[in-house]
Amino acid sequence: MKRKLVGLRRLLQCLMLLAALMPAEAAPVQVYAIALDYRLSEDGTKHYNRLLKAFSERGLDFKVLVRSLKRSQISLKGDVESCLFPATINAMVTNDKALENVSLIASDSIDQVSLRVLTDSSKERITGIDQLAGKRIAILNGLNPDLLLGDIDADVEPTPDEYVRLKMLNAGRLDAVLGFTPDILLAAEDLGLPVPHYSEDLALFKDEGASMVCHDTELNRAFVSQFNRILKDLKASGDLQRILGKYAVIAQ
Repeated sequence: MKRKLVGLRRLLQCLMLLAALMPAEAAPVQVYAIALDYRLSEDGTKHYNRLLKAFSERGLDFKVLVRSLKRSQISLKGDVESCLFPATINAMVTNDKALENVSLIASDSIDQVSLRVLTDSSKERITGIDQLAGKRIAILNGLNPDLLLGDIDADVEPTPDEYVRLKMLNAGRLDAVLGFTPDILLAAEDLGLPVPHYSEDLALFKDEGASMVCHDTELNRAFVSQFNRILKDLKASGDLQRILGKYAVIAQ
């Protein structure tokens, strides 16, 4: 009996040693997802929600918290192991100069987005940023008008969503809106409102490739690498276009 107990004790010691030597399982990566009225929502039914689900089903390990643009950016800066989606490093730094000193990495581009100056389809297109002087403009909460418009003297009104901006534009309460395409086009179609138009020659961000942007850590580098492999397969199969819909311009 004594020999059995000694043997059992040694076995337990070996198992404990092996457990201590084995690397701890990595926790899921925290992704702060930016709420976009017609592309990413808390209820999980929009295009980008379905895309994140496709990544999860293919083995990417992460957890998502959907918040406003402003709150998501604050959360990212306070959580040095986290990621932001959908985003581009250029757009993030343009909107928040404090991020210039943060080491970030980005995945391959998913689809292309632009920040446009849109007007009612019955009005003239705005072709130059200087034409916004003296105009009434609506902008998404969280975007920094001082950085985007510089010293242009315009009446800028922050608004929470595409619905509000489009209703105000169509009611004649605004001269223009700053809106992301394809988001605002999807919103107009969904709401049954006239689709606003814009000049192809004017964009505050143009054809930025929406991606997963993360703090540069060892865990996140592996996460982004796996993200890219899955993204490549989604593009090749045509699933990415089907998931994101007809207005999405897939980044090549």
